[in-house]
Amino acid sequence: MPEIIHTTGITGFLGKTILPYLLKNFNAVINHGRQDGNEPLTLFTMTEQIIHETKVEKNDIKKYESNLLLHMATNYNPFPKNSFEEKAVIEANISFPKKIASTYEKVISLSSYQQLLSEKYQNIYSRTKNEFNEWCFNHIDQYSQVYLFDSFGSKDSRGKVVDVFLNNSLSGKDLKIPENEVVINLSHSSEVVESILGSLKLKFGNYCIKSKNNISLEKLAKLAINLTNSDSRIIKSGNIENHIEKIKNLPKNIYQKNNSLSLEDQLKNRLNEIREA
Repeated sequence: MPEIIHTTGITGFLGKTILPYLLKNFNAVINHGRQDGNEPLTLFTMTEQIIHETKVEKNDIKKYESNLLLHMATNYNPFPKNSFEEKAVIEANISFPKKIASTYEKVISLSSYQQLLSEKYQNIYSRTKNEFNEWCFNHIDQYSQVYLFDSFGSKDSRGKVVDVFLNNSLSGKDLKIPENEVVINLSHSSEVVESILGSLKLKFGNYCIKSKNNISLEKLAKLAINLTNSDSRIIKSGNIENHIEKIKNLPKNIYQKNNSLSLEDQLKNRLNEIREA
């Protein structure tokens, strides 16, 4: 692998989580950002476990050349409310990554399991991600896409289901779930980033990161209530698609479990982090 890796999306949840792991495997990380129509470059290095962040001028990028890009940036908005939001999704998921990726020989792009669903269940988010993937297969010499399922972990501010259930249980609020059984696949973020790192060493192709933790929303809600000793109620309303069961052909699974903790123990740790925040 090269001594330097370039990225997008380093300021997102998984990006922040994977950064120290990358800096243990590479001398430096250069991130391509998106900010107010600009594309700022940031250099990350690490000495004695301390991460250093430095802005880089575009004219100086040749000092930090790499042929490898890890693309993590995305705009997750499957149902835009207006044309402005729709344009933002297209820009983030197609225009921006195409412009960045076009200069690299090797690209690894993080994708969503939603992209593996049939056209009937696609939305603008998954369609734009798939359009970028198709472009990469036609224009990038060595390209991998890595499909991710649901995740949770330290310093997660995305408002995902695990944190919603734990926070609502702590405050005694109702936990709302659909009437039908909906199953999700959960991985701790540390396991996801370890698996992503593993993908950097593999032959280029299609992969997924899927743990053995398939759990229904109802079971997850009950677990959150039990862990918090909460009086919260589970309220069932409406029906939503159970997407997991509709995926017929999964790419090779490269999930790596990096500890012996059960899902319940990992949820307990996340609960303690929320309480201490």
